[in-house]
Amino acid sequence: MLIEFFCIAFVTGAYGYLFPGIINLLLGDLYGKRHIKPLLGILFIALLFEFLYSYNVITFCHWVIQNNSWIVATGYAYCILLGASLFLKKQTDSNKEIKWSLGRGVIAIVVHPQQITFWLSVYVLFSDKLKTQSEILTFTIISLLGSLAIFLLYVFYSDKLIERLKINKRMLTKIVGFVYLTGGLWGLGQLLLNRN
Repeated sequence: MLIEFFCIAFVTGAYGYLFPGIINLLLGDLYGKRHIKPLLGILFIALLFEFLYSYNVITFCHWVIQNNSWIVATGYAYCILLGASLFLKKQTDSNKEIKWSLGRGVIAIVVHPQQITFWLSVYVLFSDKLKTQSEILTFTIISLLGSLAIFLLYVFYSDKLIERLKINKRMLTKIVGFVYLTGGLWGLGQLLLNRN
């Protein structure tokens, strides 16, 4: 049970930053240029805001969703739609260059609305494991370790990792889509069965 909890939280945090984006590329470039102080600063800010987004969104969801079956059903429906869109998504050109700078990196960390929908869907899928404040806090801290692991992979192996992800992006997207889709369908089915 504890191992399952740890794995879910760690993988969730890792997935959030798996694909190349402004933050990951900035970390890799700063290390490549040996700008260690800015690298450590960006890493700290990224982890701080990752914690703030994840903890606050999950706590808010827990507070709002408790014992409200309509909101829970809406959350599962969202997961189903998100899963279907990811599963059916056609692969676009992965060679498109991502433009970034130190300023854009900081803005991408601080103003990150995708974090809200991401953590909302995470809460809906794993709400049975997030019933107390201590479980929520533990989950968010473990997910931070997953994010940190991906950040460090980009810092030290940026080019190799990007090449591998270009090859496997379609498969990874379909797997995540399948998880959202089946999790949403399972949860909605359980909710409907419990009402009868």
